[in-house]
Amino acid sequence: LLPNFLEANRLLEQIVKQLQAFLETKRTAFPRFYFISNDELLDILSVTKDPLRVQPYLRKCFEGVHRATFSPEQVITGLISAQQEVVPLSAAISPAEHHHHVETWLTALEAAMVATVKNVCVQAAAD
Repeated sequence: LLPNFLEANRLLEQIVKQLQAFLETKRTAFPRFYFISNDELLDILSVTKDPLRVQPYLRKCFEGVHRATFSPEQVITGLISAQQEVVPLSAAISPAEHHHHVETWLTALEAAMVATVKNVCVQAAAD
């Protein structure tokens, strides 16, 4: 019986090590995943087909972002702060175009956020 437990423990340690390596690859692809726990990251990765279910984690990945606005086609069109300020994105993000790879569409969302702020600053300077 003891050898069975030792083997099971060894296998469990191996699984945990491989899982941590997998999560590290996701964090390397999208460094803001370092702001969330392993359990939260696993939850995000388990619901990648439904970007609406990723929303609760946006505030942990992006400071000041409470949630995103979605079109009926599940395209991200804007962001909403905790104070309910709405910021329309200058370029909409479609998770489906990124094959629902959450780390790639979140990277695209981050780039769209930067581009939106840049555009707003340019417009403000022109006024």
